[in-house]
Amino acid sequence: MEAVPPRIRVAAYVIRLAAASPELLVFDHLDGRARRTTYVQLRLAGGPAGGWTHRVAGDGKDDGLRFACRFTPLPLATRLADHQDEFLDRIHP
Repeated sequence: MEAVPPRIRVAAYVIRLAAASPELLVFDHLDGRARRTTYVQLRLAGGPAGGWTHRVAGDGKDDGLRFACRFTPLPLATRLADHQDEFLDRIHP
């Protein structure tokens, strides 16, 4: 059996400073493939209220994937998929 190489990705912690508490941009998508992840932190002033759908456009195999996006208050009430919250304790909004 041939080994499937991990998918290389960058995960950005996008933090929005809201009135009540800092909020983290989260999205729902699982494909079950192994990943090698680099994390970065971004800060955002403002941004849309509520959620939205993002559709990937391009000529690669991710073309057409859809992500349900929203900001959620920190600290998180539940864990993020695929352990993507593993470095949130190092964030200082």
